[in-house]
Amino acid sequence: MNDLKKIYAILAPTERRALVRLTVAILVMGILEVIGVASILPFMQLVADPEVIERNQIIATIVDYFQFTRTRQLILAAGGLVIFLTILTNVVAVYTN
Repeated sequence: MNDLKKIYAILAPTERRALVRLTVAILVMGILEVIGVASILPFMQLVADPEVIERNQIIATIVDYFQFTRTRQLILAAGGLVIFLTILTNVVAVYTN
């Protein structure tokens, strides 16, 4: 921990702010990566077995909340969400790099 304090003390104020921004960006990127990867499996399960809508209380609540009338609407919305998360993750990764 002392080494980190020494490194932080060596940095100029603008470099310190840049370090904090980079750390936050890396943290956000990591969280988005986890969310993006974790969103793929439920989507694939929904595509493979659309009847999971009736068996899963969380999905049934989502269907009721957004008033989806057909299974296809839910699958398209879930697919759009997965694509959006993937794009968002890539944009944050580009910014971070």
